Amino acid sequence: LDAELDRELNLDHAGRFCRRRSSKSMHAATDSLLSERADVSFAVRTLPGRGRGIVAVRDIAPGEQLASFASFSHTMHDFEDVSYSYPHGESLSEACSACLCWSAAAQPLRCEGCASAWCSPKCRSWSQEKGHALCCAGLSRIHSMKSRKFSPRERSTACFLLRAFAQRASEANHRHSQPALDGEPSFEQATAQCQQVARSGASASSAARIVRLAKLQAGRLVDEADALRLVGAEACNSFHLFDERERVRGSAMYPEAAMINHSCLPNCVMTAHGRHLALESISPISRGEELTYCYVRSFEAGSKETLDPWGFECDCVRCAGTHPEGGEGLEAFDAKHKCTCGKIVKATMARVAAESGRCRCHAHNTTSG
Repeated sequence: LDAELDRELNLDHAGRFCRRRSSKSMHAATDSLLSERADVSFAVRTLPGRGRGIVAVRDIAPGEQLASFASFSHTMHDFEDVSYSYPHGESLSEACSACLCWSAAAQPLRCEGCASAWCSPKCRSWSQEKGHALCCAGLSRIHSMKSRKFSPRERSTACFLLRAFAQRASEANHRHSQPALDGEPSFEQATAQCQQVARSGASASSAARIVRLAKLQAGRLVDEADALRLVGAEACNSFHLFDERERVRGSAMYPEAAMINHSCLPNCVMTAHGRHLALESISPISRGEELTYCYVRSFEAGSKETLDPWGFECDCVRCAGTHPEGGEGLEAFDAKHKCTCGKIVKATMARVAAESGRCRCHAHNTTSG
């Protein structure tokens, strides 16, 4: 088995994962970002019945910090939308447009052309290097639109596209002079995640409107074919952005983190730190075992909890009722790792939530501003 796994993962003598150089791999761009990590504990593998997933290339102990995934592009839900409603008169914190950390006060540095704001000169400089000037005017026009021809969701996703294509243009301009910032995915690596998705008539129409809106604001910047692919990938490869009070305020695309498959009884958790997601093991993981993360915060619908958002029914031991220790084993796991919000988290975070009586999953994700 070890010899077979070595061949599958193409391990070198040091035990590190080496990406196979195959022109046939449509996902080589995304895989390469994983293989470039200095201390790789896992690798991408095609898993029967589960598509691509991530498996351990060594034995992993509980509590190991395995990776920090950077976001590719993001969008904020700044538009009036009943699905993101808050108590009347409640003030909202503001996120830095670069590091995505929250501040109860307004961010100190503001863009003169659009609604973007930053917590520090470093973050403002980072956005400029990622092509903010190329999409600034388009973002402003979308935010100031009075027409209801486009839904809040469509306007929000169009902003995601403008930031993404601005990054691509910036990458082309600095291809030979500027290294990647903080290990963030490139446009190429993000689009490598895009699968051809069968769309209903309503979904296809909405995707076309989103791309049309983005092109209306920055026609030369946005490629229609790539934009449609990104819209298809954005929903399935993005994670909600929660503010410090656990309100959904936006979303960000994580091409690497999205390759981790779901389980309602996962062996890993992810914790947001600004625009990065930290991956940590919470149980022993054997070499060759798949790394999993829980996508949901409720198990009331069982295996169907994952059906509508992600298009599959979960078949983990919780949903199948095959846990070796039965209900007692599940209760013990939930007592140790389930936050008051329903999210599966590391034990220290679950304990803090239990002691305070409220979710603290993102309370740390703030700036001093």
